[in-house]
Amino acid sequence: TASFYTDLLVAWVVGLVGWGLGLVVVWYLRLARREGLRRHRQARRAAAQRLVVVVLLAIGARYAMLPLDVPARWAEAGTGLAPLFDPTYLASTIGGGIFRSIGDLLLTGLWAGGLAVVLGILARNYRPRADALSELPKALRNYAPEEPHAAHFLGILVGLVAGSLGGVVALASVVRRAVLDSTLDFFSRTGLLPEPLVLGVLCGLFLLMAAGILVGIGSTWIALRRLLHRRPRRWPRGIGLVIGTVLFGGGIAALYLGTDVQSFVPLPYTLGILGGLGGGAVYGLVGTRKGDEVLTLRGLLCGLFAVTVLLYPLLYTGMDAKRQGHMVDAALSFKEGEDPRGLYSMRQVLRSASETLVPALHPDPAEPAQIDSIATRLLRQSLLSSLDTYEVRLSVLGSDGTVRRKYAAGGQVLEKRPDRTVRNAYAALRPVYERSPGAVIEQLSLEAMARPSGQSRFQYAGLLGAPPGADSVNTWILLRIEPKSLLPGTGFGVSRVLLPDG
Repeated sequence: TASFYTDLLVAWVVGLVGWGLGLVVVWYLRLARREGLRRHRQARRAAAQRLVVVVLLAIGARYAMLPLDVPARWAEAGTGLAPLFDPTYLASTIGGGIFRSIGDLLLTGLWAGGLAVVLGILARNYRPRADALSELPKALRNYAPEEPHAAHFLGILVGLVAGSLGGVVALASVVRRAVLDSTLDFFSRTGLLPEPLVLGVLCGLFLLMAAGILVGIGSTWIALRRLLHRRPRRWPRGIGLVIGTVLFGGGIAALYLGTDVQSFVPLPYTLGILGGLGGGAVYGLVGTRKGDEVLTLRGLLCGLFAVTVLLYPLLYTGMDAKRQGHMVDAALSFKEGEDPRGLYSMRQVLRSASETLVPALHPDPAEPAQIDSIATRLLRQSLLSSLDTYEVRLSVLGSDGTVRRKYAAGGQVLEKRPDRTVRNAYAALRPVYERSPGAVIEQLSLEAMARPSGQSRFQYAGLLGAPPGADSVNTWILLRIEPKSLLPGTGFGVSRVLLPDG
Protein backbone atom coordinates (compact mmCIF):
# COMPACT_ATOMS: atom_id res chain seq x y z
CA THR A 1 0.00 0.00 0.00
CA ALA A 2 2.81 2.39 0.86
CA SER A 3 4.52 1.74 -2.47
CA PHE A 4 1.24 2.31 -4.31
CA TYR A 5 0.73 5.73 -2.75
CA THR A 6 4.40 6.57 -3.33
CA ASP A 7 4.05 5.73 -7.02
CA LEU A 8 0.83 7.77 -7.17
CA LEU A 9 2.53 10.76 -5.56
CA VAL A 10 5.47 10.49 -7.95
CA ALA A 11 3.06 10.33 -10.89
CA TRP A 12 1.40 13.54 -9.70
CA VAL A 13 4.79 15.26 -9.33
CA VAL A 14 5.88 14.14 -12.82
CA GLY A 15 2.57 15.27 -14.29
CA LEU A 16 2.87 18.66 -12.61
CA VAL A 17 6.45 19.12 -13.83
CA GLY A 18 5.48 18.07 -17.35
CA TRP A 19 2.50 20.43 -17.36
CA GLY A 20 4.64 23.34 -16.21
CA LEU A 21 7.35 22.58 -18.75
CA GLY A 22 4.74 22.35 -21.49
CA LEU A 23 3.37 25.78 -20.59
CA VAL A 24 6.88 27.26 -20.78
CA VAL A 25 7.48 25.64 -24.18
CA VAL A 26 4.18 27.01 -25.51
CA TRP A 27 5.12 30.44 -24.13
CA TYR A 28 8.38 30.26 -26.05
CA LEU A 29 6.89 28.92 -29.28
CA ARG A 30 4.25 31.63 -29.32
CA LEU A 31 7.02 34.17 -29.91
CA ALA A 32 9.57 32.04 -31.80
CA ARG A 33 7.05 31.05 -34.51
CA ARG A 34 5.67 34.56 -35.00
CA GLU A 35 5.78 35.83 -38.58
CA GLY A 36 8.28 38.58 -39.22
CA LEU A 37 10.50 37.67 -36.28
CA ARG A 38 13.57 37.62 -38.51
CA ARG A 39 13.12 41.34 -39.24
CA HIS A 40 12.94 42.47 -35.60
CA ARG A 41 16.14 42.24 -33.61
CA GLN A 42 14.56 42.94 -30.21
CA ALA A 43 11.95 40.22 -30.76
CA ARG A 44 14.67 37.72 -31.66
CA ARG A 45 16.57 38.65 -28.51
CA ALA A 46 13.45 38.13 -26.41
CA ALA A 47 12.87 34.74 -28.08
CA ALA A 48 16.47 33.76 -27.34
CA GLN A 49 15.98 34.67 -23.68
CA ARG A 50 12.87 32.53 -23.55
CA LEU A 51 14.84 29.69 -25.16
CA VAL A 52 17.41 29.87 -22.35
CA VAL A 53 14.60 29.54 -19.80
CA VAL A 54 13.18 26.53 -21.65
CA VAL A 55 16.59 24.82 -21.85
CA LEU A 56 17.35 25.36 -18.16
CA LEU A 57 13.93 24.12 -17.04
CA ALA A 58 14.12 21.10 -19.37
CA ILE A 59 17.56 20.11 -18.05
CA GLY A 60 16.36 20.61 -14.49
CA ALA A 61 13.29 18.46 -15.14
CA ARG A 62 15.45 15.69 -16.62
CA TYR A 63 17.70 15.61 -13.57
CA ALA A 64 14.69 15.84 -11.24
CA MET A 65 13.47 12.54 -12.69
CA LEU A 66 16.62 10.73 -11.53
CA PRO A 67 15.99 10.75 -7.74
CA LEU A 68 12.32 9.96 -8.42
CA ASP A 69 13.46 6.89 -10.40
CA VAL A 70 11.10 7.72 -13.24
CA PRO A 71 10.08 5.84 -15.32
CA ALA A 72 12.09 2.87 -14.04
CA ARG A 73 9.90 2.57 -10.92
CA TRP A 74 6.93 1.62 -13.11
CA ALA A 75 8.85 -0.97 -15.18
CA GLU A 76 8.04 -4.05 -13.11
CA ALA A 77 10.15 -7.20 -13.32
CA GLY A 78 8.94 -9.62 -15.94
CA THR A 79 7.58 -6.92 -18.24
CA GLY A 80 9.07 -5.89 -21.55
CA LEU A 81 10.30 -2.56 -20.15
CA ALA A 82 12.22 -4.03 -17.20
CA PRO A 83 15.43 -4.87 -19.19
CA LEU A 84 15.60 -1.29 -20.45
CA PHE A 85 16.23 -0.04 -16.92
CA ASP A 86 18.40 -2.96 -15.80
CA PRO A 87 21.95 -1.67 -15.13
CA THR A 88 23.28 -5.14 -15.99
CA TYR A 89 23.18 -4.24 -19.68
CA LEU A 90 24.26 -0.59 -19.50
CA ALA A 91 25.42 1.50 -16.55
CA SER A 92 27.43 4.64 -17.24
CA THR A 93 28.36 7.28 -14.68
CA ILE A 94 28.82 10.15 -17.12
CA GLY A 95 26.28 12.93 -17.09
CA GLY A 96 25.37 12.49 -13.44
CA GLY A 97 23.13 9.47 -14.05
CA ILE A 98 21.29 10.36 -17.25
CA PHE A 99 22.97 7.36 -18.96
CA ARG A 100 22.65 4.87 -16.11
CA SER A 101 20.54 2.43 -18.17
CA ILE A 102 19.30 1.87 -21.70
CA GLY A 103 15.95 3.44 -20.85
CA ASP A 104 17.64 6.52 -19.41
CA LEU A 105 19.81 6.77 -22.53
CA LEU A 106 16.69 6.69 -24.72
CA LEU A 107 14.95 9.26 -22.53
CA THR A 108 18.00 11.54 -22.62
CA GLY A 109 18.15 11.18 -26.40
CA LEU A 110 14.50 12.20 -26.72
CA TRP A 111 15.13 15.12 -24.37
CA ALA A 112 18.13 16.27 -26.42
CA GLY A 113 16.22 15.86 -29.67
CA GLY A 114 13.35 17.99 -28.38
CA LEU A 115 15.69 20.75 -27.26
CA ALA A 116 17.47 20.65 -30.63
CA VAL A 117 14.15 21.10 -32.46
CA VAL A 118 13.24 23.99 -30.16
CA LEU A 119 16.58 25.65 -30.97
CA GLY A 120 16.11 25.03 -34.68
CA ILE A 121 12.78 26.87 -34.66
CA LEU A 122 14.52 30.00 -33.42
CA ALA A 123 17.61 29.53 -35.59
CA ARG A 124 15.48 29.66 -38.76
CA ASN A 125 14.80 33.32 -38.03
CA TYR A 126 18.52 34.11 -37.87
CA ARG A 127 19.74 32.48 -41.07
CA PRO A 128 20.53 34.72 -44.04
CA ARG A 129 18.88 33.60 -47.25
CA ALA A 130 19.95 33.38 -50.88
CA ASP A 131 18.08 32.02 -53.89
CA ALA A 132 21.15 30.19 -55.19
CA LEU A 133 24.59 29.27 -53.91
CA SER A 134 26.24 31.70 -56.32
CA GLU A 135 24.16 34.55 -54.85
CA LEU A 136 25.05 33.74 -51.22
CA PRO A 137 28.11 36.08 -51.01
CA LYS A 138 26.00 38.94 -52.36
CA ALA A 139 23.25 38.21 -49.84
CA LEU A 140 25.75 38.25 -46.98
CA ARG A 141 27.16 41.61 -48.13
CA ASN A 142 23.70 43.14 -47.83
CA TYR A 143 23.83 42.76 -44.04
CA ALA A 144 25.43 45.94 -42.74
CA PRO A 145 26.96 46.00 -39.24
CA GLU A 146 24.32 47.33 -36.85
CA GLU A 147 26.28 47.08 -33.60
CA PRO A 148 29.99 46.84 -34.54
CA HIS A 149 32.18 45.63 -31.73
CA ALA A 150 35.55 43.94 -32.18
CA ALA A 151 35.56 42.09 -28.85
CA HIS A 152 32.06 40.71 -29.40
CA PHE A 153 32.98 39.74 -32.96
CA LEU A 154 36.04 37.78 -31.82
CA GLY A 155 34.14 36.33 -28.85
CA ILE A 156 31.46 34.91 -31.16
CA LEU A 157 34.14 33.28 -33.32
CA VAL A 158 35.95 31.81 -30.32
CA GLY A 159 32.66 30.55 -28.90
CA LEU A 160 31.72 28.95 -32.22
CA VAL A 161 35.10 27.18 -32.46
CA ALA A 162 35.07 26.04 -28.83
CA GLY A 163 31.45 24.90 -29.03
CA SER A 164 32.03 22.96 -32.25
CA LEU A 165 35.14 21.12 -31.04
CA GLY A 166 33.69 20.60 -27.56
CA GLY A 167 30.47 19.21 -29.01
CA VAL A 168 32.35 16.72 -31.20
CA VAL A 169 34.45 15.53 -28.27
CA ALA A 170 31.40 15.32 -25.99
CA LEU A 171 29.42 13.24 -28.49
CA ALA A 172 32.36 10.94 -29.08
CA SER A 173 32.85 10.51 -25.32
CA VAL A 174 29.20 9.61 -24.78
CA VAL A 175 29.23 7.04 -27.59
CA ARG A 176 32.51 5.56 -26.37
CA ARG A 177 31.35 5.26 -22.77
CA ALA A 178 28.02 3.80 -23.87
CA VAL A 179 29.93 1.03 -25.64
CA LEU A 180 32.53 0.47 -22.92
CA ASP A 181 30.02 0.54 -20.06
CA SER A 182 27.63 -1.93 -21.66
CA THR A 183 27.66 -5.72 -21.82
CA LEU A 184 26.06 -5.85 -25.27
CA ASP A 185 27.67 -6.86 -28.56
CA PHE A 186 26.84 -4.12 -31.04
CA PHE A 187 28.18 -5.99 -34.08
CA SER A 188 26.71 -9.45 -33.50
CA ARG A 189 24.74 -10.80 -36.44
CA THR A 190 21.25 -11.69 -35.29
CA GLY A 191 19.27 -11.11 -38.48
CA LEU A 192 17.91 -8.09 -40.29
CA LEU A 193 17.57 -6.07 -37.07
CA PRO A 194 19.81 -6.17 -33.99
CA GLU A 195 18.63 -7.44 -30.64
CA PRO A 196 16.01 -5.25 -28.94
CA LEU A 197 18.38 -3.99 -26.23
CA VAL A 198 21.12 -3.24 -28.77
CA LEU A 199 18.53 -1.48 -30.92
CA GLY A 200 17.52 0.60 -27.90
CA VAL A 201 21.11 1.74 -27.32
CA LEU A 202 21.58 2.51 -31.02
CA CYS A 203 18.35 4.52 -31.11
CA GLY A 204 19.43 6.53 -28.06
CA LEU A 205 22.83 7.28 -29.56
CA PHE A 206 21.19 8.07 -32.91
CA LEU A 207 18.95 10.64 -31.24
CA LEU A 208 21.91 12.22 -29.46
CA MET A 209 23.89 12.40 -32.70
CA ALA A 210 20.94 13.89 -34.59
CA ALA A 211 20.41 16.42 -31.81
CA GLY A 212 24.07 17.38 -31.91
CA ILE A 213 23.92 17.93 -35.67
CA LEU A 214 20.79 20.10 -35.41
CA VAL A 215 22.32 22.14 -32.60
CA GLY A 216 25.52 22.58 -34.61
CA ILE A 217 23.70 23.79 -37.72
CA GLY A 218 21.36 26.07 -35.76
CA SER A 219 24.20 27.55 -33.74
CA THR A 220 26.12 28.23 -36.96
CA TRP A 221 23.17 30.18 -38.38
CA ILE A 222 22.82 32.24 -35.21
CA ALA A 223 26.56 32.89 -35.00
CA LEU A 224 26.72 33.90 -38.67
CA ARG A 225 23.92 36.45 -38.25
CA ARG A 226 25.55 37.84 -35.10
CA LEU A 227 28.93 38.09 -36.86
CA LEU A 228 27.41 40.09 -39.70
CA HIS A 229 25.93 42.55 -37.22
CA ARG A 230 28.98 42.79 -34.95
CA ARG A 231 31.76 43.14 -37.56
CA PRO A 232 33.68 46.42 -37.18
CA ARG A 233 33.03 48.65 -40.19
CA ARG A 234 36.72 49.15 -40.95
CA TRP A 235 37.39 45.42 -41.09
CA PRO A 236 37.16 43.64 -44.47
CA ARG A 237 34.00 41.68 -45.13
CA GLY A 238 35.74 38.32 -45.37
CA ILE A 239 37.79 38.75 -42.22
CA GLY A 240 35.44 36.50 -40.25
CA LEU A 241 36.14 33.55 -42.58
CA VAL A 242 39.91 34.08 -42.31
CA ILE A 243 39.93 34.44 -38.52
CA GLY A 244 37.54 31.53 -38.14
CA THR A 245 39.76 29.27 -40.24
CA VAL A 246 42.81 30.23 -38.18
CA LEU A 247 40.96 29.66 -34.91
CA PHE A 248 39.66 26.27 -36.05
CA GLY A 249 43.12 25.24 -37.18
CA GLY A 250 44.72 26.38 -33.92
CA GLY A 251 41.99 24.77 -31.83
CA ILE A 252 42.30 21.43 -33.61
CA ALA A 253 46.10 21.51 -33.34
CA ALA A 254 45.97 22.32 -29.61
CA LEU A 255 43.31 19.67 -29.02
CA TYR A 256 45.17 16.85 -30.75
CA LEU A 257 48.69 17.79 -29.70
CA GLY A 258 47.90 18.64 -26.09
CA THR A 259 45.43 15.88 -25.21
CA ASP A 260 44.83 12.20 -25.95
CA VAL A 261 41.60 12.87 -27.82
CA GLN A 262 43.10 11.08 -30.84
CA SER A 263 42.49 7.77 -29.08
CA PHE A 264 38.71 8.03 -29.43
CA VAL A 265 38.13 10.80 -32.01
CA PRO A 266 40.38 10.40 -35.07
CA LEU A 267 41.44 13.63 -36.74
CA PRO A 268 39.85 12.77 -40.12
CA TYR A 269 36.53 12.20 -38.36
CA THR A 270 36.68 15.61 -36.67
CA LEU A 271 37.49 17.31 -39.96
CA GLY A 272 34.74 15.37 -41.69
CA ILE A 273 32.01 16.16 -39.18
CA LEU A 274 32.97 19.84 -39.04
CA GLY A 275 32.92 19.98 -42.82
CA GLY A 276 29.57 18.20 -42.86
CA LEU A 277 28.07 20.65 -40.36
CA GLY A 278 29.39 23.56 -42.39
CA GLY A 279 27.95 22.10 -45.58
CA GLY A 280 24.59 21.48 -43.92
CA ALA A 281 24.51 25.05 -42.62
CA VAL A 282 25.29 26.45 -46.07
CA TYR A 283 22.67 24.18 -47.67
CA GLY A 284 20.09 25.60 -45.27
CA LEU A 285 20.92 29.15 -46.36
CA VAL A 286 20.16 28.52 -50.02
CA GLY A 287 16.54 28.72 -51.19
CA THR A 288 13.34 29.63 -49.39
CA ARG A 289 13.01 26.45 -47.36
CA LYS A 290 11.01 26.49 -44.13
CA GLY A 291 12.24 23.13 -42.87
CA ASP A 292 9.16 21.15 -43.96
CA GLU A 293 11.17 19.28 -46.61
CA VAL A 294 12.96 17.41 -43.82
CA LEU A 295 9.72 15.58 -43.06
CA THR A 296 9.44 14.16 -46.57
CA LEU A 297 10.54 10.63 -47.37
CA ARG A 298 13.64 11.87 -49.20
CA GLY A 299 14.55 14.19 -46.35
CA LEU A 300 14.09 11.50 -43.71
CA LEU A 301 16.14 8.94 -45.64
CA CYS A 302 18.93 11.40 -46.34
CA GLY A 303 18.99 12.46 -42.68
CA LEU A 304 19.00 8.85 -41.52
CA PHE A 305 21.91 8.04 -43.83
CA ALA A 306 23.91 11.11 -42.79
CA VAL A 307 23.49 10.53 -39.05
CA THR A 308 24.32 6.82 -39.44
CA VAL A 309 27.48 7.62 -41.37
CA LEU A 310 28.59 9.95 -38.59
CA LEU A 311 27.64 7.56 -35.78
CA TYR A 312 29.20 4.36 -37.12
CA PRO A 313 32.89 5.43 -36.85
CA LEU A 314 32.37 6.36 -33.19
CA LEU A 315 30.69 3.02 -32.51
CA TYR A 316 33.47 1.14 -34.24
CA THR A 317 36.14 3.06 -32.32
CA GLY A 318 34.40 2.24 -29.05
CA MET A 319 34.06 -1.45 -29.93
CA ASP A 320 37.71 -1.58 -30.97
CA ALA A 321 38.75 -0.05 -27.63
CA LYS A 322 36.54 -2.57 -25.84
CA ARG A 323 38.13 -5.48 -27.71
CA GLN A 324 41.61 -4.20 -26.93
CA GLY A 325 40.68 -3.89 -23.27
CA HIS A 326 39.42 -7.47 -23.24
CA MET A 327 42.64 -8.66 -24.88
CA VAL A 328 44.74 -6.87 -22.28
CA ASP A 329 42.63 -8.31 -19.45
CA ALA A 330 42.91 -11.77 -20.96
CA ALA A 331 46.67 -11.43 -21.34
CA LEU A 332 47.03 -10.30 -17.73
CA SER A 333 44.82 -13.20 -16.64
CA PHE A 334 47.04 -15.65 -18.53
CA LYS A 335 50.11 -14.10 -16.99
CA GLU A 336 48.64 -14.50 -13.49
CA GLY A 337 47.76 -18.13 -14.15
CA GLU A 338 44.09 -17.59 -15.05
CA ASP A 339 42.36 -18.55 -18.26
CA PRO A 340 39.08 -16.74 -19.10
CA ARG A 341 38.36 -19.32 -21.81
CA GLY A 342 38.36 -22.17 -19.33
CA LEU A 343 36.25 -20.29 -16.79
CA TYR A 344 33.66 -19.38 -19.41
CA SER A 345 33.53 -22.93 -20.72
CA MET A 346 33.08 -24.31 -17.21
CA ARG A 347 30.17 -21.96 -16.54
CA GLN A 348 28.52 -23.14 -19.73
CA VAL A 349 28.97 -26.80 -18.80
CA LEU A 350 27.58 -26.34 -15.29
CA ARG A 351 24.64 -24.38 -16.64
CA SER A 352 23.89 -27.12 -19.14
CA ALA A 353 24.36 -29.76 -16.43
CA SER A 354 21.72 -28.07 -14.26
CA GLU A 355 19.28 -28.29 -17.18
CA THR A 356 20.03 -31.81 -18.45
CA LEU A 357 22.07 -33.87 -15.99
CA VAL A 358 20.50 -32.76 -12.70
CA PRO A 359 16.93 -33.83 -13.70
CA ALA A 360 18.32 -37.28 -14.51
CA LEU A 361 19.87 -37.56 -11.03
CA HIS A 362 17.13 -36.06 -8.87
CA PRO A 363 14.51 -36.77 -7.60
CA ASP A 364 14.11 -40.05 -9.49
CA PRO A 365 17.52 -41.23 -10.72
CA ALA A 366 17.55 -42.49 -14.30
CA GLU A 367 19.25 -45.66 -15.49
CA PRO A 368 23.09 -45.59 -15.39
CA ALA A 369 23.25 -45.93 -19.16
CA GLN A 370 21.03 -42.89 -19.61
CA ILE A 371 23.08 -40.85 -17.13
CA ASP A 372 26.27 -41.86 -18.97
CA SER A 373 24.75 -40.81 -22.29
CA ILE A 374 23.72 -37.40 -20.96
CA ALA A 375 27.07 -36.74 -19.29
CA THR A 376 29.19 -37.80 -22.26
CA ARG A 377 27.06 -35.76 -24.67
CA LEU A 378 27.35 -32.79 -22.32
CA LEU A 379 31.15 -32.90 -22.44
CA ARG A 380 31.45 -33.62 -26.15
CA GLN A 381 29.21 -30.67 -27.08
CA SER A 382 30.88 -28.21 -24.70
CA LEU A 383 33.62 -25.71 -25.48
CA LEU A 384 35.95 -27.64 -23.19
CA SER A 385 36.27 -30.34 -25.82
CA SER A 386 37.98 -27.81 -28.12
CA LEU A 387 40.57 -26.78 -25.50
CA ASP A 388 43.28 -29.36 -26.13
CA THR A 389 45.54 -27.87 -23.46
CA TYR A 390 43.31 -29.06 -20.61
CA GLU A 391 42.57 -32.35 -18.97
CA VAL A 392 38.83 -32.38 -18.26
CA ARG A 393 37.06 -34.60 -15.72
CA LEU A 394 33.38 -34.68 -14.77
CA SER A 395 32.48 -36.64 -11.62
CA VAL A 396 29.13 -37.53 -10.09
CA LEU A 397 29.50 -37.76 -6.30
CA GLY A 398 27.28 -38.97 -3.53
CA SER A 399 26.08 -36.81 -0.68
CA ASP A 400 29.26 -37.63 1.27
CA GLY A 401 31.58 -36.97 -1.65
CA THR A 402 32.18 -40.56 -2.76
CA VAL A 403 32.67 -41.02 -6.48
CA ARG A 404 29.78 -42.68 -8.34
CA ARG A 405 30.56 -41.94 -11.99
CA LYS A 406 33.52 -40.31 -13.81
CA TYR A 407 33.77 -39.00 -17.34
CA ALA A 408 36.56 -37.60 -19.52
CA ALA A 409 36.44 -34.76 -22.07
CA GLY A 410 36.04 -37.08 -25.03
CA GLY A 411 32.98 -38.71 -23.45
CA GLN A 412 34.75 -41.81 -22.07
CA VAL A 413 33.31 -43.37 -18.93
CA LEU A 414 36.12 -43.84 -16.43
CA GLU A 415 36.41 -46.27 -13.56
CA LYS A 416 34.96 -44.95 -10.31
CA ARG A 417 37.98 -45.69 -8.20
CA PRO A 418 38.94 -43.48 -5.22
CA ASP A 419 40.71 -40.29 -6.31
CA ARG A 420 42.51 -38.09 -3.84
CA THR A 421 42.32 -35.12 -6.23
CA VAL A 422 38.52 -35.41 -6.38
CA ARG A 423 38.28 -35.59 -2.59
CA ASN A 424 40.52 -32.55 -2.16
CA ALA A 425 38.55 -30.53 -4.69
CA TYR A 426 35.23 -31.53 -3.09
CA ALA A 427 36.52 -30.63 0.38
CA ALA A 428 37.74 -27.24 -0.84
CA LEU A 429 34.52 -26.30 -2.69
CA ARG A 430 31.93 -27.65 -0.27
CA PRO A 431 32.28 -24.76 2.27
CA VAL A 432 32.06 -22.21 -0.55
CA TYR A 433 28.88 -23.85 -1.83
CA GLU A 434 27.31 -23.83 1.63
CA ARG A 435 27.92 -20.11 1.98
CA SER A 436 26.26 -19.31 -1.36
CA PRO A 437 24.26 -22.26 -2.77
CA GLY A 438 24.61 -22.47 -6.53
CA ALA A 439 27.24 -23.31 -9.09
CA VAL A 440 30.71 -22.60 -7.67
CA ILE A 441 33.90 -22.27 -9.70
CA GLU A 442 37.24 -21.68 -8.03
CA GLN A 443 40.93 -21.90 -8.83
CA LEU A 444 42.15 -24.17 -6.08
CA SER A 445 45.32 -23.38 -4.22
CA LEU A 446 48.47 -25.38 -4.82
CA GLU A 447 48.44 -26.69 -1.27
CA ALA A 448 44.92 -28.04 -1.64
CA MET A 449 45.74 -29.72 -4.93
CA ALA A 450 49.18 -31.15 -4.13
CA ARG A 451 49.58 -34.44 -5.94
CA PRO A 452 50.96 -37.61 -4.34
CA SER A 453 54.02 -37.35 -6.58
CA GLY A 454 54.83 -33.99 -5.06
CA GLN A 455 54.21 -32.01 -8.26
CA SER A 456 51.90 -29.06 -7.58
CA ARG A 457 49.74 -27.93 -10.50
CA PHE A 458 46.74 -25.60 -10.16
CA GLN A 459 43.38 -26.50 -11.57
CA TYR A 460 39.91 -25.04 -11.85
CA ALA A 461 37.07 -26.90 -10.21
CA GLY A 462 33.33 -26.34 -10.27
CA LEU A 463 30.74 -27.83 -7.93
CA LEU A 464 27.00 -28.10 -8.44
CA GLY A 465 24.51 -29.71 -6.06
CA ALA A 466 21.38 -31.66 -6.97
CA PRO A 467 18.84 -30.33 -6.33
CA PRO A 468 20.49 -26.90 -6.85
CA GLY A 469 20.29 -24.51 -3.91
CA ALA A 470 18.68 -27.03 -1.56
CA ASP A 471 19.71 -27.36 2.09
CA SER A 472 20.25 -31.10 1.75
CA VAL A 473 22.07 -32.19 -1.40
CA ASN A 474 21.79 -35.83 -2.49
CA THR A 475 24.16 -35.72 -5.44
CA TRP A 476 27.11 -33.54 -6.37
CA ILE A 477 28.46 -32.76 -9.83
CA LEU A 478 32.18 -31.92 -9.81
CA LEU A 479 33.85 -30.51 -12.93
CA ARG A 480 37.64 -30.20 -13.02
CA ILE A 481 39.97 -28.86 -15.69
CA GLU A 482 43.73 -28.96 -15.28
CA PRO A 483 46.22 -27.35 -17.70
CA LYS A 484 48.67 -29.74 -19.26
CA SER A 485 51.99 -28.71 -20.69
CA LEU A 486 52.47 -29.28 -24.39
CA LEU A 487 56.21 -29.65 -23.85
CA PRO A 488 58.16 -29.95 -20.63
CA GLY A 489 58.74 -26.51 -19.12
CA THR A 490 56.41 -24.61 -21.47
CA GLY A 491 53.65 -23.83 -18.95
CA PHE A 492 50.10 -24.66 -19.93
CA GLY A 493 50.09 -23.99 -23.66
CA VAL A 494 49.58 -20.21 -23.81
CA SER A 495 51.65 -18.42 -26.42
CA ARG A 496 53.97 -15.78 -24.97
CA VAL A 497 52.73 -13.41 -27.65
CA LEU A 498 49.59 -13.02 -25.53
CA LEU A 499 51.56 -12.11 -22.42
CA PRO A 500 52.37 -8.42 -21.71
CA ASP A 501 56.04 -9.20 -20.99
CA GLY A 502 56.37 -11.52 -23.97
